[in-house]
Amino acid sequence: MNETNGSLRDRVSRIEGGYEHLATKADIAETKAEIANVKSELKADVENVRAELANVKAELKSDIGEANAKIDRLAAEVARLETRLLLRFGSIAVAAVAAAVGFSQLLG
Repeated sequence: MNETNGSLRDRVSRIEGGYEHLATKADIAETKAEIANVKSELKADVENVRAELANVKAELKSDIGEANAKIDRLAAEVARLETRLLLRFGSIAVAAVAAAVGFSQLLG
């Protein structure tokens, strides 16, 4: 009877070991499936980020173009104002010389 109990225990032990082996295989398969799902989600997230970056890049290019256009308009306005100031200073200088000449003629 001890032989029967011993061999029965061995068989139960082998069955339990086989079950654990199958459970481990199932766990591994489930884990692989979860990894595949996460990988797929990450790929989708990466594509979404790439698309968003492309949009941001396009917006930045547009904003830079607008900023450069404003800079050009401001530079033209500064040049126009410089010209006006030079003309006014020139007019003032001519008037001052004329006044000085006229004053010197009065003293004359």
